[in-house]
Amino acid sequence: MTQAAALPDLFGRFTVVMREHRDLRQTVAHLRHLCAALEDGQELNEDSRSPASLLGELLSDLSEHFAMEEGEAYFGTVVDEAPALDSRIGELKLEHTLMLHGVGVLCSLAGDPKRWAELPRPTRELLSLLERHERAESQLLAEFFGK
Repeated sequence: MTQAAALPDLFGRFTVVMREHRDLRQTVAHLRHLCAALEDGQELNEDSRSPASLLGELLSDLSEHFAMEEGEAYFGTVVDEAPALDSRIGELKLEHTLMLHGVGVLCSLAGDPKRWAELPRPTRELLSLLERHERAESQLLAEFFGK
């Protein structure tokens, strides 16, 4: 079996990535609730929904998600079919790097429960960047499919 036969068709590959976007929204929603709880001064336990756990989950999910997007089967296909979109894809890839770095910094901060009160502002900023990024990516794909 060839590599191409093992991959879903072009539309299928984009559908898989869009499904991941939906899954990421759940993690983002949990992080927004966490930020609200921290801002309200609620006491948090170091359980599975702790800042360190949620941010670690976000880092893992984004790392996997961005790697898939940056692969030849996703962004590579877009560039092959629509070279004029290459510079915008480059901008999206740069944002991937910046967001992963930002989540890494937040994970370090979340490792110290005494610093949890410092998390809401930069976490909300990162989540806003992620939402803007996803809108820009959706717009790029709409242009790609509408070409």
